[in-house]
Order: sequence, then structure tokens, then C-alpha cells
Amino acid sequence: MTTKRAFVCIAVLVLGGILVPADRARAQVQLTPAFGIYIPHGGPLLEEPGTTPGKPLLRKAPIGAALLGARLSKWFSPRIGIEGNIGYSLGLIAVRNEMGVSDVSASLTLASVTAQYRVNASQDGSLAFQLGSGIGYVGRGGRAWADTPASPSLALVLSVGAHALLDPRRRVTIRGELEDYISWPQFRGSRSLVGAYHDPIFSIGIGIPISGHNKSSGRKSSK
Repeated sequence: MTTKRAFVCIAVLVLGGILVPADRARAQVQLTPAFGIYIPHGGPLLEEPGTTPGKPLLRKAPIGAALLGARLSKWFSPRIGIEGNIGYSLGLIAVRNEMGVSDVSASLTLASVTAQYRVNASQDGSLAFQLGSGIGYVGRGGRAWADTPASPSLALVLSVGAHALLDPRRRVTIRGELEDYISWPQFRGSRSLVGAYHDPIFSIGIGIPISGHNKSSGRKSSK
């Protein structure tokens, strides 16, 4: 699947969920700008075997980096919602070959659509936990992949997070989220067969209501 087609598919799913008619008194739309960290687990993304056992001819492994992102959520009820997410990171790839090891620039683009389930930890909803799952897109670019271009990958996305109210009247929240994008990367011009690969992300964001929130709903939730 090309990058353009993957983005089009995810955009259609997000817009479809956001535009689905729902009870105006209940439907809530929230925008969450977020700052995060890409947390590689140490395993290589690409590894080509060499002539000597245990010494790969070429090995490429991600290095942790900052990530900027945004989420758009629609809640159909206090517990059930749908969410679109996009993130972008500029980082480094540790490249090992016959010349040694060097850190080479690379980029990571993530996008997803997930179903969300919320569990309130307090009676007034000021603290809650969320679980999510859905489909995503993983795109890898930059100089590190110039000799072995990475094909765009579809991914299984799992997430767990928590949020707390910062402003109960306006329903502004702070939110922390841990996500894992599980994909099966392929690289053109490479014999590497890494298999399923995990791209974990931790992020913190501020949730800003843009629809479906009002002062009366804030008073109701505080009872």
C-alpha cells in the first residue's frame, strides 16, 4: 500500500467516525495536541546475515527520539468513543556495517484510528483510564533508509492511558498515553526478515473540547 493510499484510508475512517450522527447532548469532540517520546526496545528493524555466524552484514536499529502529535476524539457516550491520531518524529538509526557503527538521520510517521473504552476512576469523572485498539500506518524515511527504502506498513495499534480534569467547567484535561504500533516492515533491496516489530510511543497532551461540551454538562458531571 502506498503512503498516499494509507493516509486516505485512515482519513476516511476518522472523518466517518467524527461525522456519524449522534445524540448532541452526549457526543463530545476533543482535540489533544501532544508531545511524546519514541521508545525503541533495542531490537533491529533490519538485519542482513553475513558470512560469519552471529555477525550481520548490515544492521539498523532505531534510537529514541521526541515526537509531536495530535489526537481527534469523538465520544458517543461516557464510555465509548473513536479516535484518530497522527505523530511525527525526527530521530536517528544506529547503522552497523563492515565500516563500523554510525548514527544516521531518519524520520517516523505514525497514524491510527482506534476504538476507545473509558473507565472512570472517580464518581465525577475527574480521573479516568482508557483502553484502545485499532489499525494504523507506519512510515519510515530519511537518509538511514536511502539504500534500503522502507515500504509503508499497516499496523495493529494497542493503547492504554489516563486523563485528569484540569478545568472541570470547561472540561479541559491532561492526558498520558502509551501506544504500541505492531507492524511487519519490509525493505526494498534487502533480504532482512525481522517479522513483527513493535514501535512504542509515550505521550502527554492537553485535551481541548471543540464540540459537545457546555457549562451545563460540566455541572451534571460534578454531581
